Amino acid sequence: ILFATGSDFFSFALGNVMYSASAAFASGTDSALLYEFLSATDRWGETAHHELKSWLVSCTALALSAGLGGVMVGQSDTLAYFAGNRFCRRLIGCNGIPRTTRSGLRGSKTASAKL
Repeated sequence: ILFATGSDFFSFALGNVMYSASAAFASGTDSALLYEFLSATDRWGETAHHELKSWLVSCTALALSAGLGGVMVGQSDTLAYFAGNRFCRRLIGCNGIPRTTRSGLRGSKTASAKL
């Protein structure tokens, strides 16, 4: 939010500090969860294998997204945004936003408008 709404150096610096703090809090939690799961199932020796596999997938996805994002931005300033938005909506299973009327949702609780 600070990056999008800030217009001075202080906002930019504060945004970076907050982003770094969130990354520090998240750092290691996935490894700890993996270790706890594997040790609970007496497979703690596989931790390094799964960690490296996870890093491989993450780095490959990052490289692909950086390359494709650059190509998309070269074509249109908004193409990368809309592609990312569409991908995230498909990933979480969101097909639209609920339409509301004065009495609540129209039709059923799953009524949605296609975007």
